[in-house]
Amino acid sequence: MPLPRLFPIALLGGVLSAATVPAATPAFATDAKSGVETVVAAFYLIRDDCTGGGGQRASIRVPPANGTARMALMPWKVPEGRRCAGMQLKASVLMYRSRPGFRGTDTVTVETIHAQYLDDPVSDVYSTDVVTIQVR
Repeated sequence: MPLPRLFPIALLGGVLSAATVPAATPAFATDAKSGVETVVAAFYLIRDDCTGGGGQRASIRVPPANGTARMALMPWKVPEGRRCAGMQLKASVLMYRSRPGFRGTDTVTVETIHAQYLDDPVSDVYSTDVVTIQVR
């Protein structure tokens, strides 16, 4: 019996992006207010039949030059208009805070590890995402 496939999803700046193969450093952009901790990306996995999922393993590979970033595993609701909308799950969320008074562009590089099968991981796919943050 084939194992159910997972679909890795990254929510970045309000746009969902599915990554099923290693990414060639895709760029994502979002806004943040200076000095305020802001969710700038969420990484999670969902089965194609919406019966399960959870947070991807994710880590910060290159921290921001003008602030701090951290990953947190937290409850997440799949946004309306998306596959499995309304589903509650855990997501690996990227939080960002600029240094006080900073205005401009900052970036964070995140590596995600996508387990290809939820119940019996047989191979992993690594991808790197560069999140660009416009701090206002």
